[in-house]
Parts: sequence; C-alpha cells; structure tokens
Amino acid sequence: MLNHMKYLFVVVLFLSFAYLHAQGSDCEDASAFCAGGSTLVFENSIDVPEYGAMDCLSSTPNPSWFYLKIKDPGVLEFVLTQGDNAPDYDNLDVDFICWGPFDEPNCDDLIYYCPDVTENNVIACSYSADPVEYFSINNAQVGEYYMILITNYSNQSGYITLTQTNVGNPGAGETDCTIVSDLDVCYDSSSGDTVDLDATTNLGVVYEWFKDGVLLPETGPILYNITPPDAFYNVLVYDAGGVLINNIEYNVKFWTVPSYNAPPDLSSCDASSDGNYEDGIYDGFDLEAQRLLMLGSQTDFDVYFYENQTDAETGGEANAIDTSSLYENTTPFTQTIYFRVENPGCYDTGEFQLEVYNLPVFDADLQNIEVCDSETYGTDADGIETFDLLEQTAVIFETLNPSLYNVSYHLNQADADTGANALPNTYANTTSPYAQTIYVRIEESSNSLCYLTRSFDIIVEPLPELNADVVLQQCDDNILDGITYFNLTEAYGLLSDNVSQVTFALFTSEADAQNNQNPILTPEHYQNEQPYTDTIWANVNFENCNKVMPFTINVLNSEISTDTVTPLLSCDSSDGDYTNNVAVFNLNDAYQQIEDAFGNNSNLGIVFYENLDDALIEQNPVNQWDNYTNTVTNTLFYRVENSLENACVSLGQFDLQVLPNPETELPDEAFICLGEGTITLEPLTVNTDYSYHWTDASGQSLGNNPMLEIAQGGTYTLTVTNADGCFNADNIIVQESQESLLEASDLTVTQFNNLNTLTIPTGTAYGVGNYEYSLNPDGPFSPATTIYELEGGEYTLYIHDVNGCNPHEVNFSILDYMRFFTPNGDGFNDYWNIIGKAETPNLVIYIFDRYGRLLSIINSQDQGWDGTSNGVPMPASDYWFKIQLEDGSEKTGHFTLKR
Repeated sequence: MLNHMKYLFVVVLFLSFAYLHAQGSDCEDASAFCAGGSTLVFENSIDVPEYGAMDCLSSTPNPSWFYLKIKDPGVLEFVLTQGDNAPDYDNLDVDFICWGPFDEPNCDDLIYYCPDVTENNVIACSYSADPVEYFSINNAQVGEYYMILITNYSNQSGYITLTQTNVGNPGAGETDCTIVSDLDVCYDSSSGDTVDLDATTNLGVVYEWFKDGVLLPETGPILYNITPPDAFYNVLVYDAGGVLINNIEYNVKFWTVPSYNAPPDLSSCDASSDGNYEDGIYDGFDLEAQRLLMLGSQTDFDVYFYENQTDAETGGEANAIDTSSLYENTTPFTQTIYFRVENPGCYDTGEFQLEVYNLPVFDADLQNIEVCDSETYGTDADGIETFDLLEQTAVIFETLNPSLYNVSYHLNQADADTGANALPNTYANTTSPYAQTIYVRIEESSNSLCYLTRSFDIIVEPLPELNADVVLQQCDDNILDGITYFNLTEAYGLLSDNVSQVTFALFTSEADAQNNQNPILTPEHYQNEQPYTDTIWANVNFENCNKVMPFTINVLNSEISTDTVTPLLSCDSSDGDYTNNVAVFNLNDAYQQIEDAFGNNSNLGIVFYENLDDALIEQNPVNQWDNYTNTVTNTLFYRVENSLENACVSLGQFDLQVLPNPETELPDEAFICLGEGTITLEPLTVNTDYSYHWTDASGQSLGNNPMLEIAQGGTYTLTVTNADGCFNADNIIVQESQESLLEASDLTVTQFNNLNTLTIPTGTAYGVGNYEYSLNPDGPFSPATTIYELEGGEYTLYIHDVNGCNPHEVNFSILDYMRFFTPNGDGFNDYWNIIGKAETPNLVIYIFDRYGRLLSIINSQDQGWDGTSNGVPMPASDYWFKIQLEDGSEKTGHFTLKR
C-alpha cells in the first residue's frame, strides 16, 4: 500500500534572534546554518542516543548536528551557549566539537568513533562544565564545509545559541547563507497548491520583494501564491527609520510529485544456498529489479527500500537495503518491505510483501512398486494389475510434512511439470502391460510453483509357467499295499521347464498351498496317504510370484520277482585288505540277471542303491558298478524304470557275500648272520588244505612248500590259497647282520692326558650289524661309541651284536706316564716308567733335570728309572722326559721324585 504524499513547505525567518526549531539529531540530518551578524537560536536535543566518544568528548549525549559553508575566506569567531533562561540561554552545560574542512557535508560515514574525525581535522573541542563556549575557525577558504556537534549533558529542554562575533572585522570570514535559503517545494499542479514566503522581521516596516532581481509589487512581510517555475527570491527589510535591517534570500525549487509503477509482491520458493528449504528464508530476492520496474525509464527519482516504515519516512541511505546484491528476508515466510520514492523536494512511501514458500526436498529414490500378475484384473498372464499409488505417498510423507505438500501422479514428465491429468490413487496399467513409468509431482500446498518431480516404475511380475496333468509314479515296496515313499522333488522338472529359476513348496491340500502353510517338510522322502493314487499341490515361486499347480502320484506293483538276483560272491582280499570283511564286487553281474528277467528290454533303466529309501526316492545311486565295495551294506537294492514313461516297473534287492581269506601268520621280521650259515622261514601254523607259494622281492618264485631256507637277507612273500580260491599274502623282512669287523688300528685314543678318551668308528666297513660296546666282558653294553676318563694301560673292547651274531673282541693300549714315584726301596713306586707300553715296545725315553741335563736313557720295556744318575741318587724334585714315539713324533712331560 502507498502512504500519502509528502510535501515540503519551508518558511525561513531571520530576526536578530532567529528561531529555527529543527536541528539534526543525527549526522545524516545535520542542519545547515549561516551566522551573519545575528544570533541563531536552536532547540536543543533531549533523549537522543549518544554517538560515542569523539576526540575530547568521552561521550556525546543528546547530540545536535550542524554544518556550515564558507562564503568569504578568513577567520570566523563564534560564541556558543545553552540554557532554558530566555533570552540569554546560558545556564546549562554546553559541550561541542567542530571539525573539517570537507569538500561537502558528508555524514554517511559518521559513526561511533567516526573516521571523519581525526587528530588532524579537529578545529575545536570542549567538555568543560561552562554554559558558554568560544571557538574560532582560522584560515577558512571559500566553499569549505565544517561540521559542529553540540551535546546536552544535562538532558534538560532548552535552546542553543550560535553567534559569529567578528562579522565585519578586518580579515573576518563569512558563512554562506545559500545553504539555508534553498527552499525545495514538492509541487502537485493538479492540486492548485501555492507557496507563501513569510519574511516577518522584528522592527521591520518596509519589505521589498525581488524575483530573479526584478522588484515585485508586494511590500508586506509575506509573499503569497508562488508557483513554478524555479526562481530566486530575496526581500530587503527596513525599519521605521529606513535602515536596512535584514536581507533574506529564498532559492525556491519546485519538484514533481513522485510518479511510479506500484511494485508487485515478490514470492519465491525456498531455494536458499544455505540448504534449508523449509525455514522460510530465501537469499535471492532482486530488489534492484523491483526498483527498475517501479521507475521504468525515469531518472528524476530515487528509490530506496527499508525494513520498517520509520526508516522509510526518515529516508537516507544509512538504513536503506543495499540492492547491489540479492536480498535475504529476515522474517521467515512473509516480510513487508517498505520503499521510499523521492527527489530533493518530494517523497512517497509504500510497501510490498516478500513471500517465501517451502520447496519440497526429497532426495531418496522411490522404489518401484512390483506386484504379481493375477486374475484380479483380467487374466493371470496379461501383465495388467491394479496399483495402490498411495504406497508411494506414504513413503514421501515419511520425509515431508503432509500438511505442507500435495502429491499427484502422472503418465509423463510434461503432465507432472504442469500438474495436469493426475492419475487416480488406484491405477491399472492397461496401456503398458508388465511395466510402466509413473511420474510424481510434489508441490507446496499454498504455492503450486514450488514443486519437484520424481519417477518410479510399476511392474507386473509374471507368474511361473507350469505344466498341467503331471503324474509321478513309484514302485510299491515289498509289502504291496499301495503305500510307499516318493521323492516328490522329481516332479519339479515335470512341472516346470525352468527348474533353476523357480522354487517349490509342496502341500497335501489345495488350501494349504494357496495359503502357503503346512508344507511337506521332507518332500524327498514322502509317504503317500491315499493308497496307489494321491494328489500333491505345488506352490511354485518365480521372482516372488507364486502359482499353485496339482500333480498326481501313483504307486505301481513290481513286474518281476524281488529275488530275481542271486547273491554276488567276492573274496575278502579283493579290496587289498584281507581281514576287513570288505570286498570288491562287479554289479554288472546283477545287472545282467535283471536284464535277462525282462527279456533284454532296451527301454529299461536299472539303478542300484544302498538302501530301500534311496531306491524309492531315487537319491544317492551307486555309480561304481565295476568295483563296488561293500563298506556300507551287504544288501543292495535295484530300481528298474521304463525310460520312455519315466515310470518305475520293478523294485528289488540282492545280497553281497564276502568269502573269508586264509591266514598266513608269518613273523614280521627275521635276521641272518652273514658267514654263519642259512635260516629257515615258515608260517606259525600250517594247514594241509591250503597251497603255499614263496616269492622274493622281485617276484621270482622260490618254492611251493610252507618252509623256505635262505642264505641272505631281503623281503620274502608267502601266498596262501584256500579251496574257494581266496588267497592271502604276507611278507617277512629278513635283515642281514654279522660279527663286528673292527680292529685295534681302527680305534682312536687320546694319550698322556691322565684321563684319556676312546672313540669307536661306525659304518658298514666295520660290519652290518647293530652293535653295543663294553670294556667288561659281562657288560653292561651300550651303543655309545665314545668312552671317557680312561687311565693309561692295556684294555680289551668287547663288541656285542644285538641281532644275535657272534661277539667280537679288540685289544688296545693307552700310553700315559707316572706323575710321581718314590725310589725308597719299599717295593711301591720305586721306578718311574710310562704306562700302557705292552702294545708299544722299544720306546726310548730321555730323562732330564730342571736344568736340561740328561740324567738317564731308558727303554719302555725296561723296569724303569730308579732315580739315579750314574749310580748317584737324585734329589727330590721335578724331572722332565722326552719320548720318541713309533710314528716319529715326540711326547714330553714332567714328573716328581719324592724321597
């Protein structure tokens, strides 16, 4: 809606005290003034928010804003007062700041700690408690502007006076009153309104009015009925003595009443970049486009947009909405925007609405609706069914609020975009059997332009194709009562040509099949309830679609005798194990007997099973006919079918008889001592009803007697055969052994170590027997080949063959020497000699004293050294010896002579 037009009629009155009741309470509304020689009086500000600290002013309570323009250069001196004591107005604290100069009055950027106020541009500033303040503007230049802020610290109503005190003095500057005399008039020619100029001045008697310098006839204080065009008016005021006491100027400008197109309300879907499409906030309103729409090609007016009416009435750019970028509403869903259309003299305000509607957001994919073909609509094979589209509506409203959106369904995208030709909620796909695409339109319930579309398919799944009149036949078991076991799964391939693609469930009644309840749990082993002929219902599933089809099961009597096949015989040894009562049978013999019973009918199929159940339900057939082993049963069952009719014609059984094998009872092994004669091999018991045959490892025949005489080791096999032709074979391993071949020269001994070591070599070079050793003929014997801590002397090594061959002896000696001797004639240790010398005769021994002097030379076969040198007894001391061994090496050492 539009507010009433605003018109500006201004009458300016200058007296020696000129009352201008309007003053700027904020920077944007700063009042222009010129001082002249008069005292200017302004109403002060109360209850106006401060603008914060500015230079010397720590606060700016109840500010009044003014600006002046310099007309003549020079110094301007001012006195400033504030009070409520007319006519002096000097009893209230007055604080102020004056700063500049500026090229033009610009308050747009004047805010808290205004950037236009700097330490370099402050002309004067005072915060004293005085009601009278003085300040000067020095070196003012033509055209400069200065700002003045005056505060009301006491917040008491009163008036501010401002007077230039040096008017007319040499070097004094002057303010430009044209900024005060400009009179902007909002003029509506259709209303017939006019403008009156009132120049009433105290003590004024004669008034001379001029228009653009031309004297007008009016001589009174008011010039009436001024109309366009623009003109410059001034009036000269004279007192009773003819003295000019005032010169008032009016620069009257007429402005056209705003003319514009009424702006429409703006609405949009909530497609904000914040990703929230249901909060009623939209950041894409183009107010600049709205401005262009309002003005068209006009250039005489400006348009500003505001968020409240007060700002629109006040005008200005400070609180105006910036239209250089897209606007985001601050009130969800609905917000009033206020506009101001203006020129310098006229303005008009109005409003329009911003409306934001929820934009449906549904990111999930709609699942296809699939149903099975049925006779509900047409036939169960036409691919046409009825669909409940409300299923998808329920899914959509799991995400969206149903009170905010409408959902409709369509056959094509174009209809979904326009909302045309909506489908009923229950829809049959008569125009597109088996599959059809449905398009969904989700729209905001209060604004159909806010919508989205999705699509899904409705699919009619075909039922499985089944064969009717299927009959499954089974032979009666031996009781012949028309009751037997069936493998009902054999009917699957008869019912369907695509068994791998369908699943089956079988039931004994049609109702259970239709309701898919009480299925036959073991269809592979089902016993018919009605003798000879019964009905089974199959519920067949193909891709979750089911169809019920019955089939018949018949029980047939066998066409041949159940004892047609005589027992099959086989020796226990036929499987390689002679004692496990398991044999290998050739089932072709039984096959031939059955085939002969039917007269070589080429249309017969014969299958063997290990139990009756398998034969009845035709599972687990015996596949190895040529080499069947009776590991499971000694009775086999056969099933004979007519391959042309797939029908059982006979069911029977036969026995498998395992013939025992003779026992051989040979020892596991035997030993023969090389060089000590032959041994005889024979079984533990001999049966005169059996035949015997010996062979060696190469299979060479060695004889047909139970006993076999051999002279060498090896593996020998005895095969025993009984009267049934069953045989058994056993092996005996004869190992060779012999007396040890070890000699003394083969032994390794350490000597002259006091506690010496014997090492016995091993290997077949020293005999093929298994040997144990001892230095005592009575043992104990040990397989260890190293004997430790042997003193010097003569020894015999006794060698025992654990396999029973002859024992063996080896004599050896270990050389060592006496560590001390006592040649005192008591018969003990009277002579010193080496030990173990029996096997090493004629060793030469040299004896020295500690100084290396040769004392005596003896032979190992001698009695020894008696402790003398040339018949002189040697003193008790340590003595040294050197022995020349048979291999040419030397052995040295020392011993002690004790007295």
